[in-house]
Amino acid sequence: MSEGDGDGALDPGSWEGRVAHGPDGSAHRPGRLLVPVGDVDRALELLRALFGVDARQSGAVAGHAVVDGGFDAPRAVTELAAEGIAARLDHVLFADCAPGPGCGCGCPPHPSWCGRGASANPFSSNPFSSNPFSSNPFSSNPFSSNPFSSNPSPRGTPWAATGRRRSSARPAPDPAPEAVARMSVTADGSPVVAVLDTGVAGAALRPAALAACDGDEEVPDADLDAALDPVAGHGTFIAGLLARWAPGCRVRVVHVVQPLGDTDESTVAAALEQLPGTVDFVNLSFGGYAPLDPAGPVAVAVRALQRTPCPAAQRSGSTAPLLEQGTVVVASAGNDATCRPTLPAALPGVVGVGAIGPDGAAPFTNFGPWVRACAPGVDVVSTFFTRFDGTDTAVPDPDRFTGWARWSGTSFSAPTVVARLARTVQTEGCLPSEAVARVVDAPGLGAWPGLGTVVNP
Repeated sequence: MSEGDGDGALDPGSWEGRVAHGPDGSAHRPGRLLVPVGDVDRALELLRALFGVDARQSGAVAGHAVVDGGFDAPRAVTELAAEGIAARLDHVLFADCAPGPGCGCGCPPHPSWCGRGASANPFSSNPFSSNPFSSNPFSSNPFSSNPFSSNPSPRGTPWAATGRRRSSARPAPDPAPEAVARMSVTADGSPVVAVLDTGVAGAALRPAALAACDGDEEVPDADLDAALDPVAGHGTFIAGLLARWAPGCRVRVVHVVQPLGDTDESTVAAALEQLPGTVDFVNLSFGGYAPLDPAGPVAVAVRALQRTPCPAAQRSGSTAPLLEQGTVVVASAGNDATCRPTLPAALPGVVGVGAIGPDGAAPFTNFGPWVRACAPGVDVVSTFFTRFDGTDTAVPDPDRFTGWARWSGTSFSAPTVVARLARTVQTEGCLPSEAVARVVDAPGLGAWPGLGTVVNP
């Protein structure tokens, strides 16, 4: 089951009708349920009788049948529970990009979180003594202000209702040629990293630095409105960070996130189910306020990855316990300045990552004991579409891209941590789990309150 496939296909250019907001700050796919496969026939019969709709199974993932129909999904969960069927909503997860100047939205990145009291991160004072950008050759002016106003707009803004807002990515100058040359190589035996995201720029729009990157194709303007889609380029940007900070790694970008920024549990779980035994690391730069249920499809798929020997373990013939041989999953914590745990970052064993800037904790970053690491996430520079120029005519032009962009968010802190872990595997010949023990969990490492270990590239 994946977005755009089968009977449950979604229109990538639309938002209305495919994202419903819950009162608790969560979001879900309307008219869709995830039902244990053993109960699907009885569930379909009950849904047809109770709601008078043509409920049907459109796929299956992680032990759950994906059921679509014109029913009220939250009410359907309640009604099926009364009959002993543990159905669940297909929760929507959102790509994590911090709003920037001129993006035209007063809400946090998660549209169902609008009006829920987003504020500056309470840990943003008393900055960490060393500048996290001190060794960054692409450093630039720091993010100057909190992107969230003191009175966030309530739910019902255009962002929440339609998914429409301007991208917060901004053009950046090309780096030095020698830096680009280092990014465009791969090496046999190097760690394999899967990035579940929007895809990677097609050949005609892909920067030379990503010539060796493999993945599903993404485009800058899927809805053809002459404006950059809100999270278009997200996967391309993340792939560039991995190539920049861990040159030689093999990067595979899998399309699961729509250009407006949404994905869902069933789509993510289906993509994760294809990966056990084939990748050393997985980068998930999206999240949502969904239940952290160990029987949920994403939790089940992540657990399978963690229990299956990764390529590095297979090459070494490791006899370590399975949980030490498995793939390491890294996920962004979110940009809503809240301590509420997010899926998948707060799942057991996942490395949840927050964002820091030149003055300490980024004002937008989520935080809490479930966040295990933090890395630069403010005004980060990486690869983007080589050719895109929207309708904005301001000077300087904020939507004319020539291969590089500047962006902020925990989305871009997560791949920096992945890259540091992958480079540790490369240089020290250890397993991915051992790299986590050395880079993230070792005693005595520099840490930031509520954000875990500080990881610099």
